[in-house]
Amino acid sequence: MSHTADAHGHGDHDHPEFLAHHFDDPEQQFDSGKLGMWLFLVTEILFFSGMFCAYALYRARNPEVWTYASQYLNATLGA
Repeated sequence: MSHTADAHGHGDHDHPEFLAHHFDDPEQQFDSGKLGMWLFLVTEILFFSGMFCAYALYRARNPEVWTYASQYLNATLGA
């Protein structure tokens, strides 16, 4: 009852097996992957730099909170 049919088979095209169907040549596929990796790295750097900046701002603006919290820190359990 539920049969799937491909609109066209993968073998109908004259490109290598490792080349995805939406790329024209291997160089375009490689460049797209490289661009995607650079975009990922840039977003991770921006995210974590924002986290470190927020930590530094909270730490610098409210030192009394950190001093108060350190009194209840159990170094044996891990800190």
